[in-house]
Amino acid sequence: MIYGILDIEMTCDGKQENGKFIDDGRMKRSQREIISVGFVVCDDKYNIKNRYSSFVKPVSTTSITDYCKNLTGITQNDINHGKKCNNAFRDIRDMCEKYSIDYIFTFGNSDKDGIIISAKWIRKKKEKAGNLYFISEKIIDVRPAILKGINCKNYRRSPSLSKIAEMLQIKMKGRHHNALNDAVLLYKICKELNVQVV
Repeated sequence: MIYGILDIEMTCDGKQENGKFIDDGRMKRSQREIISVGFVVCDDKYNIKNRYSSFVKPVSTTSITDYCKNLTGITQNDINHGKKCNNAFRDIRDMCEKYSIDYIFTFGNSDKDGIIISAKWIRKKKEKAGNLYFISEKIIDVRPAILKGINCKNYRRSPSLSKIAEMLQIKMKGRHHNALNDAVLLYKICKELNVQVV
């Protein structure tokens, strides 16, 4: 069996205090759009088969906030030259078809929700969004399996992906809130805990 592991970054806004990023609600979730996607393909023994990343050009909120730039490292130039969202997801769909991927792992539901929200923005602009819906239907939230694997019983107060990596002594390469880096980190955690679809 072959799995996909997905992470997205979206437009966002908030404040930065004492080196911490605080999403203070000034940009509602319904206003956000995908600006970056990272995807890892691996088999059920966790051998990597392929990787993919792309910047994505948003259609509604076309200017990136300073908060978002500082959090993700993504620049205005990156998104100005990014792919159309449906085209980036077509690339992922092509990989799903090439490798016969039925399941795409995400950590939590925010990636799936973000894909659906972005698809709505794209459709409002009379553009195609079918590839986003195709990918969203393959998503499985592996957060419960990971929390069980680290013996965390309180789902609501569960640690972040980076904290779980620290607990498992998994080192992250590169910057956090980079879609491909975060997808690779999720891959490493799933590999360590041997997360499987049953």
